[in-house]
Amino acid sequence: MTLSYRSARLIVLVAWSGLFCWLWVTGEVARYLGPRTSWVVPFGALALAAAAILYGAWSDAGPDSRRRLSVGEAAGTAAMLAPVLVVLVMAHAALGSLAASRKLASRGIEPSRLEAVLSSHAAEVSFLELRTAEEHPDYAADNAIRAGRQVMLTGFVLRPAAVHGAPFRLGRFYITCCVADSIPIDTQIDPPAGLPRYSKDTWLNVAGALVRRGKRFSVRAARVTRIRQPEHPYLTF
Repeated sequence: MTLSYRSARLIVLVAWSGLFCWLWVTGEVARYLGPRTSWVVPFGALALAAAAILYGAWSDAGPDSRRRLSVGEAAGTAAMLAPVLVVLVMAHAALGSLAASRKLASRGIEPSRLEAVLSSHAAEVSFLELRTAEEHPDYAADNAIRAGRQVMLTGFVLRPAAVHGAPFRLGRFYITCCVADSIPIDTQIDPPAGLPRYSKDTWLNVAGALVRRGKRFSVRAARVTRIRQPEHPYLTF
């Protein structure tokens, strides 16, 4: 069966409209676009859906419905559909420990700017609040981030324990615009006795008390639970 020029156009319009609708409904747009450009998704979903409907209705008896695709046009159609397939295939992929090690080696978050991305009073303590409290004592005091405070962190293992029962690093990727500019922020976890040695990229929920060692905070874990990767694995500044 040979596609007509009209059918190829409709497939492209419907595919891209469906992709934008999926990004819009699921909230996955944060993986690909920042807050300033996220409006493109709902606009694209509606505009392309309207274009597909109008073109489908008006071209039914037109010359496009009878003209077969040339080899070049077929290749162009495939090229326009390729990004849609890539996004769908990679939809549930998340950056892990390998990406974190490379990003930590090449860049990090500027300590002097940490307070600028946080409110003065934190509703809960996450990796970002802990890192900020390490660099800014006033922020730590204002938010009662100190040794003994009970916290709960959800993240993946960036650096597993060297030996059974040894500390490991748990972290999360934070994004300011999209996944491409994400920054890993992690915290040391001191595991309870008898905890298995978890491998890299294992997602965990850790509850315990903060411990201060010099400038840095760690968590003395009372409970560690293995979980599935969250639907939205990235946090935002």
